[in-house]
Amino acid sequence: MRHRILLLAALLPLAACTDQQTASLQQAASAAIGSAHQGIEQASAPLGKLKQQASAALGVATVLNPELKQQVQQLKEQASALKGAVEQQTGQR
Repeated sequence: MRHRILLLAALLPLAACTDQQTASLQQAASAAIGSAHQGIEQASAPLGKLKQQASAALGVATVLNPELKQQVQQLKEQASALKGAVEQQTGQR
């Protein structure tokens, strides 16, 4: 019940808006969401390249030192678990 009251209270200012003001608010919100998505995509691009470089370096290292292979596998498993936890927290799944 409390959530409904809060929702109604939050919507009251919107009810007083004209159609033009409502449309303007919707456009501003949409632009903000689009900007946030674009920022996330741009921030993620360098990570992909870094991941490729790290993977190549680890491949060479494990060939030169076979003892590292098990350690690398453990680190990959930990990184995968961490990635899953982050995605779950951010709702990306």
